[in-house]
Amino acid sequence: MFFFFFFLMIRRPPRSTLSSSSAASDVYKRQVRGLCTLLQVNNMPPKKAAAPASKKAAAANKGGKKTTKKWSKGKSRDPLQNAVMFDQVTLDKLEKEVPKYKLITPSVISDRLKISVAVAGHGLVMLAKKGAIKLVSSSAKFKIYTRAIEA
Repeated sequence: MFFFFFFLMIRRPPRSTLSSSSAASDVYKRQVRGLCTLLQVNNMPPKKAAAPASKKAAAANKGGKKTTKKWSKGKSRDPLQNAVMFDQVTLDKLEKEVPKYKLITPSVISDRLKISVAVAGHGLVMLAKKGAIKLVSSSAKFKIYTRAIEA
Protein backbone atom coordinates (compact mmCIF):
# COMPACT_ATOMS: atom_id res chain seq x y z
CA MET A 1 0.00 0.00 0.00
CA PHE A 2 2.86 2.40 0.78
CA PHE A 3 4.25 1.58 -2.66
CA PHE A 4 1.13 3.03 -4.34
CA PHE A 5 1.22 6.31 -2.35
CA PHE A 6 4.90 6.72 -3.14
CA PHE A 7 4.04 7.16 -6.84
CA LEU A 8 1.34 9.69 -6.03
CA MET A 9 3.90 11.85 -4.22
CA ILE A 10 6.26 11.99 -7.21
CA ARG A 11 5.73 14.98 -9.50
CA ARG A 12 4.38 13.86 -12.87
CA PRO A 13 6.95 14.33 -15.66
CA PRO A 14 6.04 16.22 -18.85
CA ARG A 15 3.99 14.36 -21.40
CA SER A 16 5.61 13.19 -24.57
CA THR A 17 4.34 14.62 -27.85
CA LEU A 18 4.55 13.34 -31.40
CA SER A 19 7.63 15.46 -32.11
CA SER A 20 9.52 14.84 -28.87
CA SER A 21 9.41 12.08 -26.28
CA SER A 22 11.12 12.23 -22.91
CA ALA A 23 12.55 9.15 -21.28
CA ALA A 24 10.99 10.17 -17.95
CA SER A 25 7.47 10.15 -19.41
CA ASP A 26 8.04 6.69 -20.92
CA VAL A 27 9.20 5.38 -17.54
CA TYR A 28 6.15 6.92 -15.89
CA LYS A 29 3.84 5.19 -18.40
CA ARG A 30 5.47 1.85 -17.70
CA GLN A 31 5.06 2.39 -13.94
CA VAL A 32 1.37 3.24 -14.29
CA ARG A 33 0.76 0.19 -16.49
CA GLY A 34 2.52 -1.96 -13.90
CA LEU A 35 0.31 -0.55 -11.15
CA CYS A 36 -2.84 -1.25 -13.15
CA THR A 37 -1.88 -4.87 -13.62
CA LEU A 38 -1.04 -5.18 -9.92
CA LEU A 39 -4.37 -3.72 -8.84
CA GLN A 40 -6.33 -5.62 -11.54
CA VAL A 41 -7.97 -2.48 -12.92
CA ASN A 42 -10.07 -3.21 -15.98
CA ASN A 43 -12.16 -0.40 -17.45
CA MET A 44 -12.98 -2.16 -20.71
CA PRO A 45 -16.58 -3.26 -21.30
CA PRO A 46 -17.15 -6.95 -22.05
CA LYS A 47 -16.93 -7.92 -25.74
CA LYS A 48 -20.13 -8.48 -27.66
CA ALA A 49 -20.75 -11.78 -29.36
CA ALA A 50 -19.93 -11.71 -33.06
CA ALA A 51 -22.93 -11.60 -35.41
CA PRO A 52 -23.34 -14.45 -37.87
CA ALA A 53 -21.75 -13.97 -41.31
CA SER A 54 -25.10 -13.76 -43.15
CA LYS A 55 -26.28 -10.80 -41.06
CA LYS A 56 -23.00 -8.99 -41.69
CA ALA A 57 -23.31 -9.50 -45.44
CA ALA A 58 -26.91 -8.24 -45.44
CA ALA A 59 -25.90 -5.12 -43.48
CA ALA A 60 -23.02 -4.42 -45.88
CA ASN A 61 -25.26 -4.61 -48.97
CA LYS A 62 -28.02 -2.53 -47.44
CA GLY A 63 -26.32 0.92 -47.48
CA GLY A 64 -24.27 0.72 -50.67
CA LYS A 65 -26.61 2.55 -53.10
CA LYS A 66 -25.91 6.18 -52.16
CA THR A 67 -25.29 8.73 -54.87
CA THR A 68 -22.17 10.86 -54.76
CA LYS A 69 -22.52 14.50 -53.73
CA LYS A 70 -22.39 16.96 -56.60
CA TRP A 71 -20.54 20.14 -55.75
CA SER A 72 -22.11 23.43 -56.72
CA LYS A 73 -20.22 25.73 -59.06
CA GLY A 74 -20.54 28.61 -56.59
CA LYS A 75 -22.29 31.89 -57.09
CA SER A 76 -21.07 33.54 -60.26
CA ARG A 77 -21.48 37.25 -60.84
CA ASP A 78 -22.12 38.71 -64.26
CA PRO A 79 -19.38 41.14 -65.26
CA LEU A 80 -20.47 44.78 -65.08
CA GLN A 81 -20.97 46.58 -68.38
CA ASN A 82 -20.25 50.08 -67.12
CA ALA A 83 -19.73 52.96 -69.51
CA VAL A 84 -16.19 54.33 -69.80
CA MET A 85 -17.17 57.75 -71.17
CA PHE A 86 -19.88 60.26 -70.34
CA ASP A 87 -22.77 60.52 -72.75
CA GLN A 88 -25.22 63.42 -72.59
CA VAL A 89 -27.92 61.52 -70.65
CA THR A 90 -25.49 60.35 -67.97
CA LEU A 91 -23.91 63.79 -67.67
CA ASP A 92 -27.34 65.36 -67.14
CA LYS A 93 -28.16 62.78 -64.43
CA LEU A 94 -24.81 63.50 -62.78
CA GLU A 95 -25.47 67.24 -62.65
CA LYS A 96 -29.11 66.96 -61.48
CA GLU A 97 -29.29 63.94 -59.13
CA VAL A 98 -25.86 63.60 -57.54
CA PRO A 99 -25.83 66.98 -55.67
CA LYS A 100 -28.96 65.79 -53.81
CA TYR A 101 -27.24 62.68 -52.31
CA LYS A 102 -26.07 62.86 -48.70
CA LEU A 103 -23.06 60.58 -49.19
CA ILE A 104 -21.25 60.86 -52.51
CA THR A 105 -18.34 58.58 -53.41
CA PRO A 106 -17.06 57.39 -56.78
CA SER A 107 -18.25 53.84 -56.04
CA VAL A 108 -21.79 55.01 -55.21
CA ILE A 109 -21.96 57.05 -58.42
CA SER A 110 -20.54 54.16 -60.44
CA ASP A 111 -23.21 51.82 -59.08
CA ARG A 112 -26.16 54.17 -59.61
CA LEU A 113 -25.23 55.66 -62.99
CA LYS A 114 -23.59 52.51 -64.45
CA ILE A 115 -20.31 54.23 -65.26
CA SER A 116 -16.76 53.18 -64.34
CA VAL A 117 -15.31 54.34 -61.04
CA ALA A 118 -12.56 56.36 -62.72
CA VAL A 119 -15.11 58.27 -64.83
CA ALA A 120 -17.26 58.83 -61.73
CA GLY A 121 -14.25 60.25 -59.88
CA HIS A 122 -13.57 62.73 -62.69
CA GLY A 123 -17.23 63.74 -62.70
CA LEU A 124 -17.17 64.38 -58.96
CA VAL A 125 -14.06 66.56 -59.28
CA MET A 126 -15.91 68.53 -61.96
CA LEU A 127 -18.96 68.98 -59.68
CA ALA A 128 -16.74 70.03 -56.77
CA LYS A 129 -15.10 72.73 -58.92
CA LYS A 130 -18.57 74.05 -59.85
CA GLY A 131 -19.51 74.13 -56.14
CA ALA A 132 -22.43 71.71 -56.44
CA ILE A 133 -20.86 69.27 -53.93
CA LYS A 134 -18.33 69.67 -51.12
CA LEU A 135 -15.26 67.51 -50.38
CA VAL A 136 -15.43 66.00 -46.88
CA SER A 137 -12.46 63.63 -46.76
CA SER A 138 -9.72 62.83 -49.19
CA SER A 139 -6.99 60.21 -49.33
CA ALA A 140 -4.90 58.80 -52.14
CA LYS A 141 -7.39 55.96 -52.67
CA PHE A 142 -10.80 57.28 -51.68
CA LYS A 143 -12.64 60.59 -51.73
CA ILE A 144 -15.87 61.36 -49.87
CA TYR A 145 -18.15 64.23 -50.86
CA THR A 146 -21.45 65.56 -49.56
CA ARG A 147 -24.06 67.96 -50.87
CA ALA A 148 -23.26 71.64 -50.64
CA ILE A 149 -25.59 73.26 -48.13
CA GLU A 150 -26.61 76.77 -49.08
CA ALA A 151 -26.75 79.09 -46.10
